[in-house]
Amino acid sequence: MPRLEATIKTRDGLCPASLFTPAEGAGPWPAVIFFMDGLGIRPVMWEMGQRLADGGYLVLLPDLYYRRGSYPPMIPAQVLADPAARAELMKIVTGLDRDRKISDAAAFIEFLSSRPEVDRNRFGATGYCMGGNVALTAAGAFPERFVAVASFMGAIWRPISRTVLISSSKTSAAGSTSRAPSRMRRFPKNRKTASNRRWPTQVSIM
Repeated sequence: MPRLEATIKTRDGLCPASLFTPAEGAGPWPAVIFFMDGLGIRPVMWEMGQRLADGGYLVLLPDLYYRRGSYPPMIPAQVLADPAARAELMKIVTGLDRDRKISDAAAFIEFLSSRPEVDRNRFGATGYCMGGNVALTAAGAFPERFVAVASFMGAIWRPISRTVLISSSKTSAAGSTSRAPSRMRRFPKNRKTASNRRWPTQVSIM
């Protein structure tokens, strides 16, 4: 199914977003909020959203930089090679503080809950780098709404929430066995412990 554009009313304004659904089949589907990385919305994010949706989910990809207004797609190789551009990017990333992440997540949950094609009892969240941190922050703030959360290279040692609910009957990492449903995973207190811990790399909402 082609990407659908949506606008979500948040506490701070109007957030543009994209919706993706499986190429085949009919809903309702469990919903996943796919939080972008620090380089913002760009075509590769849309490709990843659709690939995730084709696994059987309705995927919401919100533009977390909506407070800045519209902006051209960032080209990672150019931004990361330019010290001034990197410094400007970090200002944007750090401007998305915990309070904004949580208020945005609340609006995204409300939006998804209003959609008839969404299974309202099964929400997940995922993201890479900055998006992984936002996914964990959202799940920590609203643990009763998320049955699965996956962070890829996210900053899990920051003060997000000491406990995030991971409630999936098929949560696996390479070489590991499936975890029990409704299991509570506690985060370590320090970065060294967190970096040595094997965290799930795939999450399925059952």
